[in-house]
Amino acid sequence: MWKLKRFWHSLEACHSQVTKGWKIDLGPEYDLIQHYLRPTGELSTWYPATPPYVEEYAVVQLGKNRYDAVSEDSQEFFSVTVEEITIHELNLPQFFREVARALDLQHQVSKVSGLAFIYQIGTFNATAGYRVPVYLSMHSRQERLQNAIQRLVITHEKPFVLLLPTDDLLQASEKDILDHKGMPCLTLADSLVLDDDGTFRAYPAVGKIFEEFRQKVTDEAVSETGVVFFDSPADAGWSDLEVRFIDDDTVGVRVGQKHGIFNFAQMGMANRRNGRPTTQWDLLRAFADEYGRLTWRNRKADRRNQKRREKLTRNLQDFFRFRGDPFVYEEGGWQSRFKIVPVDGEPMWRQPP
Repeated sequence: MWKLKRFWHSLEACHSQVTKGWKIDLGPEYDLIQHYLRPTGELSTWYPATPPYVEEYAVVQLGKNRYDAVSEDSQEFFSVTVEEITIHELNLPQFFREVARALDLQHQVSKVSGLAFIYQIGTFNATAGYRVPVYLSMHSRQERLQNAIQRLVITHEKPFVLLLPTDDLLQASEKDILDHKGMPCLTLADSLVLDDDGTFRAYPAVGKIFEEFRQKVTDEAVSETGVVFFDSPADAGWSDLEVRFIDDDTVGVRVGQKHGIFNFAQMGMANRRNGRPTTQWDLLRAFADEYGRLTWRNRKADRRNQKRREKLTRNLQDFFRFRGDPFVYEEGGWQSRFKIVPVDGEPMWRQPP
């Protein structure tokens, strides 16, 4: 494994230049990351001198595919090929994809409106239905990074994760702002190493940071209605849910290895005026009495159930953070997409101690 240094610093200086420029900036790291570079098809008008000289040569075209690099001071000149003066840039889509994969993020790339050199490279799935955006800064100036962080904090009420190539441009004041808001800020230099096959790998400590952040988000996050939600696994859905009524006011729920016991109030189905269960809770009990199927033959059938079912759907979506409708219409009635049984029904799992 290779711990990169010059590459991360180069991301805060230049994102495109001729091959010789990349080799000068990256030194021995060039061979390790050259597969992340791609030609732009544009030709440079300048060509770098060989260190320790810092002079740049002007590129002069002599004819078709014939170029010289000319020193404006000494008038020294030499021939350069089209390949030598072709600008190469960091292949951002490939780079973002590999960084997201190494950090176990859901790959999702987009520019951030109004903020140059800030990219969303993915989302961190803290829990089912709760996705935290992950941004990467590619700024080269301290004051611009400072402004970008302030804008991100102002425009985001909910948490986000910020990645920086290094912490060289991060001021203490902005770090304090991110810490105060509970927004993790990680540097790629301290988070990733490069395997011999050219792929990035995260240090084990990075996984712990994300896990602690996931727990913090899960503990603090509430639905927009103010209802705490069940910590559903990020890859779960309605078909993974099991609900069993323990008594008239309480249910046991299980999604995969996660389980818990909740009452109607905790699930957002308490009447705000009197604290009693809402009609949505009564409807959920009706579904349980029929093991998930409610037809017109049911004694609790009511034309008002259509609107109640829509409200129940929103309650369940808020609580479990699953997308889509938890009920499907089948001929003659509605069928739940999850397992549900009444108080005296056959248990679907062993009652937790």
